Amino acid sequence: MHLSKEIKIFFLLSAAITAYRIYYLSLEEFNLFFDEAQYWFWAQTFDWGYYSKPPMVAWLISITTSLCGDTEGCVRLASPLMHFITSIAIFHIAESLYSDRKIALFSGIAYATLPAVSVSSALISTDAPLLTFYALSLLFFIKAIKSDSYKYWILAGITAGLGMMSKYNMVLFLLSAMLYMVISPENRKHFKGKGFWTACIIAGLIFMPNVIWNFNNGLVSFLHTKENAHGGGLSLHFDKMLEFVGAQFGVFGPIFFGTLLFIIFKAVTNQKLNEETKLLLCFTLPMLLLITTISLLSRAHANWAAPVYVPATVLVCAWLLQRYKAGLIGASIAIHLLAAFLITNFSAIQNIEGVELVGKKTKIAEGKIKDPFKRVHGWDDLGEGTLVILDSYPNATILTDSRKVHSELMYYARPRSFSAIKWNPTGKKGDHFEVTTDIKKAKNDEFIYITYESSPHRLEAHFESAERIGNVHVPLYSDFDIDFYFYHLKGFKGYELAEN
Repeated sequence: MHLSKEIKIFFLLSAAITAYRIYYLSLEEFNLFFDEAQYWFWAQTFDWGYYSKPPMVAWLISITTSLCGDTEGCVRLASPLMHFITSIAIFHIAESLYSDRKIALFSGIAYATLPAVSVSSALISTDAPLLTFYALSLLFFIKAIKSDSYKYWILAGITAGLGMMSKYNMVLFLLSAMLYMVISPENRKHFKGKGFWTACIIAGLIFMPNVIWNFNNGLVSFLHTKENAHGGGLSLHFDKMLEFVGAQFGVFGPIFFGTLLFIIFKAVTNQKLNEETKLLLCFTLPMLLLITTISLLSRAHANWAAPVYVPATVLVCAWLLQRYKAGLIGASIAIHLLAAFLITNFSAIQNIEGVELVGKKTKIAEGKIKDPFKRVHGWDDLGEGTLVILDSYPNATILTDSRKVHSELMYYARPRSFSAIKWNPTGKKGDHFEVTTDIKKAKNDEFIYITYESSPHRLEAHFESAERIGNVHVPLYSDFDIDFYFYHLKGFKGYELAEN
């Protein structure tokens, strides 16, 4: 089979980028972020759902760690691989829409180098599989409406279902697909055909185990998602909205996001849109507008609109190439690659004479630069220190008062930490460990309490004895370090005594 020049270039470049990312992960310069550590802990037990997320991220971690071990690099390995698959899907989306392999080449490489993709490839999160299944669903949807082939409707249903098992905002894909078929006269016929509805049924069946799991667990994941997106009454937060929109210039790149905003402006002022633009905007605008509205009403993290950049990458690249602006795409890719290089080599800055990485203050004039990776350092030290202290208390159970600390100990103090309990005097169900652990059900009545607080409030009110037995000091920077304090507790008397 003859491969075109564009396909060869695309696979060579995208494979090289992926290989570098895997090599970078193998260096294991950073500890797991607390969310990553929590996902790893989830992966130790197969389930159809977990506290705040569908199960896909845990399933992927289970696969990669079973292949190469429980190192930080292996925990994160699925992420660059999933983004590689996504770039391939985007190549084929562009080719299917425009029958132009130059647009396909630029779109695939542009996606692979997006700043958000570079960051995402260095950690494991729900976004990596979401983007993969979103891109595959879009590809099969396009092929299905073009050919009305039952095969592509089935594939679209399978990948959409897997996307919903990755992250709940995948449900917006269905709304975008329906919106496009409504505003595209020649594609309304698919509402009457069996292909589209078969795809919906397949996606629903794949997602059903997570729905059942949620019903069996008090709808905990759905309620958490609702709480995250919940607005703060009638108050508007224009600062949060501007912060979210501004962050998109970093997520998508300044040239690409600026171009996307211009395309949207032109689209809303011009009713004559070709089918390709119409389709891609249907999969771009609804989610972007929804997340922007959420940011106005409460808050929204920059990555919440991540699926937008699957169709948006193709849209921007096609629009620029059709107007002979390939140079802008090249400049944007160059900026993205430079940003990725600086991010992956940020720690080397401290080797420059007169430059110091610090934890709190940024005084560039004095050569002090705040380390953006501060939160992924020092957790291995805490884990080692915890295990040393636990050696003297073989029957004690770990007790924590922080999800961050609890999650990190799951990984860095394993397996002793697997029986750890989250301190929860209010009885709320605000995180996975508050849902799954209960001090009242502890197997013994002896605990090692680990906290940031040097003098925790009224421990003696809850326990028959409470003795501080040491601390773990983690020096990170000249202006920032962390102390974790350890208390030996015995004889739990009950939470209700806190108010007495």
